[in-house]
Amino acid sequence: MVGNRAEYQAMFQVEAEHWWYRSLHRKVWDQIISLKLDLNKIKVLDAGCGTGGFLLTCKEKGLLHAEGFDYSSDAVDFCIERGLNVKELSILDLKENYPADHFDLIVNNDVLCQFEQHEIVKILNGISHCLKPGGYFISNNQAHPVFKGTHDIAVGAVIRFLPSDFENYLQFVPKLMSVNSHFWSVTLSPLILAARFFQRLQLKFNKIDLKNIESDVKPSSFLVSKLFYNLIILEDKIPFIRVFGSSLFQVFKKKE
Repeated sequence: MVGNRAEYQAMFQVEAEHWWYRSLHRKVWDQIISLKLDLNKIKVLDAGCGTGGFLLTCKEKGLLHAEGFDYSSDAVDFCIERGLNVKELSILDLKENYPADHFDLIVNNDVLCQFEQHEIVKILNGISHCLKPGGYFISNNQAHPVFKGTHDIAVGAVIRFLPSDFENYLQFVPKLMSVNSHFWSVTLSPLILAARFFQRLQLKFNKIDLKNIESDVKPSSFLVSKLFYNLIILEDKIPFIRVFGSSLFQVFKKKE
């Protein structure tokens, strides 16, 4: 996705209203509230902030000390347009750019999928380095290979995750421990699976121009977006059904 300004433009235009972005930002914010952190004092880093949708949520909620970075200059441009505190940086270079034990909370949404296994371990160690002891790391990632489709190609995803993947990574990140995790979008999984299966068929029979491939980030009608958003809210009220879905939502904590 880096270098694809059209994709960042699409994200910038829809993330305030699109059901998926609204659901993700609500889930992250609700998780922050549940951690009972002092919102007037905590230092927050959005590591791979995209066009700034979550940082904008933080700003609107009155969180005073939130900043971010992204590897894409296009993404950073859109963040600056929104008046956000963002810089251009690779997530692989956290240790070199932030002091140790600095942030109370680090958020990282749908970024790790673009990296190889050994790079993910390096990223998690960088996050652990930057977190204060007792600090939290919230991460959302693409889940289950069965959901793979043209969206993955458009955003540069090379991997989809299961919780067991992170169990393996944490063996090499001694100070970081898992607090909880769950899948989401289970109620919409049949629709997503059908769409992604059709995309894979199109790819198999060369019906898609790989040079002009697009992600699933597109405007949707108000009624559809509202329906899907409310279905995700319903999922969160019935925790036992969150055993499958296209995304994996996780919370980690740095050991004190």
